Amino acid sequence: MALRLVAAAFTPITFDEAYYWMWSKHLAGGYYDHPPMVALLIRLGTLIAGDTELGVRLVSILLALPMSLGDLPGGRQSCSAAGGWRRPRRSFSMSR
Repeated sequence: MALRLVAAAFTPITFDEAYYWMWSKHLAGGYYDHPPMVALLIRLGTLIAGDTELGVRLVSILLALPMSLGDLPGGRQSCSAAGGWRRPRRSFSMSR
């Protein structure tokens, strides 16, 4: 997670991230192609870390751990005990 935070702080903002960042500055009940949660998460991150690349990405990085831990029960059901612990981490690390 520390490596992701460092990378998030120094990697330039992409077009989509800038688009969502603008949404976070003008919160609404919904947007053209997304519900409001994306903008709310970015707003929270920029309140914590400022209007920076890290601020835009902070909350999504912090939510990665609980989201991957939430994958464990499904992994345990579909695999052996050892595989259930390895599989969610592999699937998460391949996304992004």
